[in-house]
Amino acid sequence: MTRFALEHPGGAEIIYRYAGHDATEEYSMVHTPSIIINELPTSEHIGVLDKSSVTSEWLSQSSGTAVSPFKASEKRPLNALLNLNDFEEVCTYSLTKKSYAFISGASNDNITRDSNKSWWERIWFRPQVLRNVESVNTRSQILGCDVEIPIFISPAGLAKTAGQEGELALSAGAASTGIIQCDRSKTQALIEAVTARGIKAIFITVDLPVVSKREADEIVASELSFVSSMSGSKTSGLVKSAGIARNVGSFINPTFSWEDIAWVRKHTHLPILLKGIQCVADAKKAMSIGCQGIILSNHGGRALDTAPPPLLTLLELLECPEIFSAVEVLIDGGIRRGSDVLKALCLGATGVGLGRSFMYAVNYGKEGVEHAVNILKDEIQTAMRLCGVTDLSQASPDMLNTAELDYIVRRGGSRHLYTHKVIRARL
Repeated sequence: MTRFALEHPGGAEIIYRYAGHDATEEYSMVHTPSIIINELPTSEHIGVLDKSSVTSEWLSQSSGTAVSPFKASEKRPLNALLNLNDFEEVCTYSLTKKSYAFISGASNDNITRDSNKSWWERIWFRPQVLRNVESVNTRSQILGCDVEIPIFISPAGLAKTAGQEGELALSAGAASTGIIQCDRSKTQALIEAVTARGIKAIFITVDLPVVSKREADEIVASELSFVSSMSGSKTSGLVKSAGIARNVGSFINPTFSWEDIAWVRKHTHLPILLKGIQCVADAKKAMSIGCQGIILSNHGGRALDTAPPPLLTLLELLECPEIFSAVEVLIDGGIRRGSDVLKALCLGATGVGLGRSFMYAVNYGKEGVEHAVNILKDEIQTAMRLCGVTDLSQASPDMLNTAELDYIVRRGGSRHLYTHKVIRARL
């Protein structure tokens, strides 16, 4: 511990806090079991815990005892949850403050996070009536993969902060309901491994070169007070490294660039999609270097606050129809209803991602993920019938009124109206 604490990617404080205590639950929230096996030298292995040596006094010491992310409060029955917002409401009292702050929080003032959702509410349908809508078809394709409904589980780490099954619940729920789950790739060996195992595409997150300021996460961290086993001094107040986002953010490489996308391209024949496109210029760049798809996303408002809602980026992309014919355009951010999914498809997206909503669903395990998908499917079918369409291929901009947003859409190129070539005086 003496050597490792100062080198710990998540900071030394969390190591000291659990010194001499059981850190299993806290560790498991943010690490896979294989981390110790793969990364810790055998010379650092002390041995297997002799449970007979554990005393009640040791167990009762609370200063280093992890708090389970799952409260004892009784959760509502799964069948009582009628929409995706209900999943979040349950998490407000069934998860710890730390877990809920990590999942729900975003950057700075949460302006982008909140706009992601509210912007979908500013688009209105133009329903057509007297259509035979007894039977509707929600099946579609994303990157050539058949899906029951055109949604996917957006890449999101640390699912165990929401439920003990973690990523297993997401994977199993996605498989049983016929939707797509996104996973991460970070090294040549891993890229080659997933290629060999039948993975259909690689999503590369490009919108978070550094860990952003997530105040909800840090506020919870600032409430921590612990005694350092190394110095014996009491520490309190803001502990920046104690936030979950900062604890796990050290792997982020701020030098990652377009040249690295070409490197990834050399090591796999799989389709590559860039997640985090937020302007037309970058969409064109992705198209020009041979990416098969882009995901319009701002990291759920967890990157740059006041970055544009993905819906605004989608509307701006409609000024460049060549992009839609060259790459698949997916979108995530703020989708909470099946009607939001239908709106995105009307505007040219081929698939819609949800991140937080499925994280909240993990609170109920695999069954929760399945229930969330079924809710969305029912809402999509209902919206289709009420709009007078029977197949998603019929979705088009003609079904929408976007007047509330049209005046905000940038037109006529990427350069701003105020951009001038100015030579500053040297005084």
